Amino acid sequence: MAGQDGDITLFEAVELERQRTSYPSDLPALPDLPSARYFDPDFHKLEMEHVFGKTWLYAAHVSELPEKGSYKSVSYTHLTLPTICSV
Repeated sequence: MAGQDGDITLFEAVELERQRTSYPSDLPALPDLPSARYFDPDFHKLEMEHVFGKTWLYAAHVSELPEKGSYKSVSYTHLTLPTICSV
């Protein structure tokens, strides 16, 4: 299962990952996530401002808007985004 230089191919690496049933042995210990991250309104406000307000959000795949004028409404927390095909 090795490539020319003894390295595994991408397909072989994907297959190994698919077959894996536990975390990798060299995975570092991760810190606990404070439970307030899930319900604290101040943290939510910061997250909305600094994460969702400054990044691209997935709205739709081109196949979901097959023709000009097709539309889809997508909701992200307090935002509702109309997504319209204009091509």
